[in-house]
Amino acid sequence: MRYSYTGSSLGAELTEEEYAWLKTEQPRMFYLHPERKVYGYFAISSQFENLQRITTKYEIAIDFARLEYNLLPFVYEVGGRIRKVAKLYNKPLIDLHQYSDNRLCLIRPDVFMYLFHNRPFNIQYLCKIISSHLYWQAYVEFYGVEPWPGEEHGWDWLKDYLK
Repeated sequence: MRYSYTGSSLGAELTEEEYAWLKTEQPRMFYLHPERKVYGYFAISSQFENLQRITTKYEIAIDFARLEYNLLPFVYEVGGRIRKVAKLYNKPLIDLHQYSDNRLCLIRPDVFMYLFHNRPFNIQYLCKIISSHLYWQAYVEFYGVEPWPGEEHGWDWLKDYLK
């Protein structure tokens, strides 16, 4: 079985090496080859600076057939955990960086382009982005505050940046 990660706007797939790495690092994630999706429980065990270490898992789906910026697969939190936190803290879902279709708002376009302008993008980078995002989510859930300020929504940040 041959997988090829093309990174094209038409969609992408995992290479055999990337899937092997993913299975080692995230053993409860499964690749659904015909659908070009990865689904399962994504585990994190992270600490940011001097904040608490958080060890938890989220039920997610990664859709390699749908890409942002022609490179970043759509990632969805499908277990409903972030929605429950939004209700608990009476926050709009978007303030927890999740769209109404459950897709995660993982990274601003300008930050993504800066980070990956001349670097290859692969499953390891994707997992780092997801892990950081889910740490932020879990911290808000457990402690009721953001571990660091969340990114601004929309394009107002670009207007301010260009000033």
